[in-house]
Amino acid sequence: LYQSSESLKRDTEAPAVPSNLALSTGMGSITQASLAWLKATWNANTEDDFSHYELKYKKTAYSDFGLVTTTNTSFIWTGLEQNIEYEVYIRAVDIYGNRSAWSSQETQVTATDSDTPAQVTGAVATALLAGIKVIWNRASEDNIAGYAVERQESDDGTTWTGEWTERVRTDATMWLDLFLTYTKFYRYRIKAFTQTGTEGATSTPTADSIAPNKAGTNDIVADAITANLLAVNSVYTNALQVGAVIADKIASNAITTIKIQADAVTAGKINVDSLAAIKAILGTVHAGLIYGTRFRVGGGTNEDIYFEDSGIRLYDAGSNQLWFTKAGLASLALYFSAGVRLYSDGTFVSLNPGSYIFAAKSTGAFKMPTVASQPSISSGEFIYGNNWMHIVSDAPAIFRLDVSAGW
Repeated sequence: LYQSSESLKRDTEAPAVPSNLALSTGMGSITQASLAWLKATWNANTEDDFSHYELKYKKTAYSDFGLVTTTNTSFIWTGLEQNIEYEVYIRAVDIYGNRSAWSSQETQVTATDSDTPAQVTGAVATALLAGIKVIWNRASEDNIAGYAVERQESDDGTTWTGEWTERVRTDATMWLDLFLTYTKFYRYRIKAFTQTGTEGATSTPTADSIAPNKAGTNDIVADAITANLLAVNSVYTNALQVGAVIADKIASNAITTIKIQADAVTAGKINVDSLAAIKAILGTVHAGLIYGTRFRVGGGTNEDIYFEDSGIRLYDAGSNQLWFTKAGLASLALYFSAGVRLYSDGTFVSLNPGSYIFAAKSTGAFKMPTVASQPSISSGEFIYGNNWMHIVSDAPAIFRLDVSAGW
């Protein structure tokens, strides 16, 4: 500010010339593959009253300049012709309109896509947990759009007879190949390509004996994989290696009803061999109530119903015979309703209805103890009080009891 009688004077000092102007070039995007770009960069001005930058540019062979302004410290011209030399100058402008001098001239020939990229160098593969990291050196050409990574597999890390397959295209110089098989070996080679698809020579393959690292005991903490970390249908049959899930890899009660979808296990998903294996492993099946099931019990070895507490076996002997047996039988008692039981001591069988015993010995004769007097026996009949029995046949399994009074 000057004396009040004079006009208000503005700043007339020009800003400094921007420093370190540099130019670079490259090819356009996929949609502008045949066009080049030109980029200018420089150091920022530090004046408090700085406003913006002005850049002038032209083809070296032309006389007329173009002018652009920016507040950034870089500027890109796109859609340019290939293999053309450009001249670029820059100056700074402050808020009062003061302008610095123009910088010195910088020139750059725009990129061209006519050259084939050189062979990529420095390809190295490093084993990771369940994967491999691949790195390589960046190509020096201006027309590089990206890199193609190819992979080959081997069972022993020595014999490599499989095809090379392209795994990814990227503009980076590093790639992670994840979720690999522990039992295989992998090697890689990389090639650069231009925007128009011109490919360079592939790099020398990485080392032969590279395989993914296996997870150690301390690499996976308890509860690392929980139900809410697995997406629906994220684990399929073909995602599990043969032998991957074995008994010692499944914790007690790990698989419960709520973890198995309805109809997830069907007859077609369990083959005969699987059922045989289940039978061999399970042995005895302990169950609650079993409904709607027919049990077929034959008369062969271990084809019976076994009563564990008494040691009695019930099995079908054929010819209308249902047998109750017990190894080393000393006595056998079958209880019916109302206190009635069928009893054997190994020499005869008796039916005990309440306090009365009717015993049939091996001779086929009948004895009736606890009678008032010895009953008379004639013509296959014997009398007990007002009741009488009539033997229909001598066959011990076929007889009839006729009771004339209530029994």
